[in-house]
Amino acid sequence: NNPEKMICFLIMRLFFAQFWILQWFGKIFDQESHIFAWRNLAIWSLHTSEWFVKQTALPWFFVRAYTLSLPYLELVIGLLLLAGFQTRRVLVFSALLIISLDAGLLMQLKHDVVALNTIYLLAILAAVHLEKYNRWSLDSWLDRFLSGN
Repeated sequence: NNPEKMICFLIMRLFFAQFWILQWFGKIFDQESHIFAWRNLAIWSLHTSEWFVKQTALPWFFVRAYTLSLPYLELVIGLLLLAGFQTRRVLVFSALLIISLDAGLLMQLKHDVVALNTIYLLAILAAVHLEKYNRWSLDSWLDRFLSGN
């Protein structure tokens, strides 16, 4: 085991856990009223869907389903990464989620945001590569427990 790489991976995993949880938090917390409520997710979804359908050729039902599910996906990804459970799968799924977000952003010609997301994507791919150093995690504990070590 390489302690430096294990620390590096832990920091990356915690960064991405924070990233996804804060993405979710930005949707559930209303900046104007300072109210933290589950209903804010539906309000965010409605406003985002209306805005997005005006900007792209994507159909309402597709955009609405995507924006309704996105905050919950962000929360689940963040919590799974925080615990270090199914880490490799969650990292790959989060990379695919970034790619899907970028597809919509490219339809809106938001190249600056896509460029920033590309940095996140590359960092996620680096984390996938370093996942074998995922020592301090539920995955590692389960592996040790199930193998009897």
